[in-house]
This record gives sequence, structure tokens and C-alpha cells, in this order.
Amino acid sequence: MKPPDKSRKGDVVQLDEVRSQRSELAPLAVLLVEDDEIDATLVEMALQKSSWFHIELTRARTMPEAQDLLRMASFDLMLLDFWLGDENGLALLESLGGRHSHLPVILLTGYTNQDVQRLGHNAGALSFLSKDDMSANTLDTVIRSTLHTHNLERELRASIKHRDDALRSQLDMFASISRDVERPLQRISDTARDLREAAGEQKNMKNVADAATLISRDIVDLRNTVLLLLDQARAGGQNAELRFELLDLNALAEKALRLINPQIVSRQQKIAIAKSELPIVVMVDETAMLQALLNIVDNASKFSADGGRVFVGLSVEGGNAVVSVDDQGRGMSEGEVQRALQSFGKTGIEGDGGPEANGLGLSIVADIMHHHSGRLDMQSVPNEGTCVRLTVPLSRE
Repeated sequence: MKPPDKSRKGDVVQLDEVRSQRSELAPLAVLLVEDDEIDATLVEMALQKSSWFHIELTRARTMPEAQDLLRMASFDLMLLDFWLGDENGLALLESLGGRHSHLPVILLTGYTNQDVQRLGHNAGALSFLSKDDMSANTLDTVIRSTLHTHNLERELRASIKHRDDALRSQLDMFASISRDVERPLQRISDTARDLREAAGEQKNMKNVADAATLISRDIVDLRNTVLLLLDQARAGGQNAELRFELLDLNALAEKALRLINPQIVSRQQKIAIAKSELPIVVMVDETAMLQALLNIVDNASKFSADGGRVFVGLSVEGGNAVVSVDDQGRGMSEGEVQRALQSFGKTGIEGDGGPEANGLGLSIVADIMHHHSGRLDMQSVPNEGTCVRLTVPLSRE
């Protein structure tokens, strides 16, 4: 559709023809702040002939009246006179937040010099319109341009905020990793010192063996932190590709338990598995699903006391395969469960004498399940234990 003719002659006819060609006009709530009756009438007449918008016009004659209207109603656009009697309309613009205002502003003025435009830009006006050029066509063009500019600036600010939030999240992540690595390193250092002292004083060898066990456990925790960090980076990558194949979930669970068994033994814990009598065949990525199983069993072990038990169950419910991992550990409150499901959210409480997870495992598992069209569910009761369920569709469409 061609734009209306810019010539003043026949302008009304051309705009009416264009308007008749559009099935619907976009609604636009406009606040006109103008103290001069003649100028206000000219603006209103031009707005009525808009070929793009159905204008809902509200007028304010003074700055206090405009401020009251802005508090009571919302508008899509403001047409603001440069002078309102003895007051400068720029003061109203600045009170709204200037360029960062949610409301785009077109400044109406009879002045065309650069100083006025510079002042208006500094105050936050997006566009200017000379009262000497108050045609329907010109006003339509300026309004569309102003709304477009306002939307672009809003998207840019949102993008910058998203980037800043991501940077803050990364800083929090690195701080969290630093703490997670520092704690076991400090314990290893302290335990190594105790070993040296015990060897020098020829103390009971049981103390030496206990110290060596602690070192081995902390090394495992450090290794898991690094591996989980790599998994998090992989899960967050846009180009990560999963290779789906038909596998027996029973066999995958058994493999996960064999891999994690040394860690279970080092904590003097026991693990039991209840497999399905028949194979549970699912379409999954073997590496990703194995990582998910390892992560939830590792968490269950971490939050169970030495000598505790972890139970793994496999079943079919409706059209889904289900893996459940139950422990009888310290459990979590509802708030801790929510934090546990966030990247680098802490699932332990410092100073309570219990373990503190690295805040990576469960968020990775949730992401893996999402890519398998499945889900992760968790129920936990403080001082009683936690149950984590992984649900995967038996068939993928």
C-alpha cells in the first residue's frame, strides 16, 4: 500500500482513502498536554484523520492536570507542548524519567531552532513536531516513527539488563565454585598436616587410615565438582547434540551404581536397587541419562549419614518409565528444594554439621530430563529424607 500523498492539497481525501483500505486501526491512547485551544483543536483534527491508529484522546491543559491523569490512567503516547503558560513542559518530561520513561513523548513546539531540540532531547523527548506542520499525514508519520524508536530502545534496555543479569550470575557462579573447591582443599591440607604429625609421633595407625579416607573423599568431591561444571557448560551450550537410541533403563541404572559404588563404600553406606521384571526400553542419550542417574544417586549418598541406605527403584507408570531414588538423610525444606533445582543453588546449610552440595547436579538433571521430554520431581521432609523421581516417556514422537 502506498503512503498518502505528502502534499497539503487533497490531503484529507488521500488519508480517507487509505483509511478505508485498512480493515482495522490500531488503538492508541494519547495524552495531549496543550494549553492553547486553537493548537489543541488542530492536533485533535489531525489525529482524527489518522490512517494507522484509532486515537483515544485525553487532554490536559496544565502540568498538574497531566500528572493527575498519568496517575489515574495509562497512555501509549504523550504529545507535550513546549510551553504551558509560564511553565516549561520539559519539567513534566523529566519528572516521568526522561528517556527511560515507559511513555514515549513527542514535543510540540513553535520553535525550530537547534537549541530547543537539544533541550528536548536531553530531557528525554523522542521526536519533535512543529505546530506549523500540523497535518494528519505528518503527525501519523511522526507517531509511527516515535513508537518504533521507543520499542527499539525498550528492547535494547531489556537486552542490556539480560546481559548484566547473566554477568552477575556468572560472577556468583565463579564465587560459588571457588568456595566449593576451597573447602575440600582446606580439609585436604589440614588432614595432610595431621598425617605428618601422626607419622612423626607414631600414633595409632587407625588415625592415619581415617585421615587417608577423608583425603580420598575430598578428592572425589573435587573431581565431581569439576565434572559437574563441565556438564553444566555442555548443557547450556546451544550446539550440544544428544544421540538418542533404544536402551534398557534397568541396565543403565546398574551401570550407574557400579560406577558410583566406590564412593558409596567409602562412606560405609549401602545401596539397594529394585529393578523391573521386564526390560524398560526407552529412547535416550546414554551418556546424558547415565549422568542424570549418577547425579541423583550422588546427592542421595552425600546427604545420607555414614552407614546409611539409598534405595533405587525402577518402574513403568502409564506411558512413562520412572526412576526413583530415596534416601533417609537430613532432608530439605521447601525453600531448600527450590534452591537445589537452580544452578549453583545450595542444598545444604553451612554450619549445621551436614554436607553441602555444589549446587550443580540437580539443575543439570532437570535440563537433561527436559531434553528427553521428561521431568524431575522432588519431595523432601527435613530430618526424614528425600525422594527424587525421573520420568521419561517410553516412546518419543
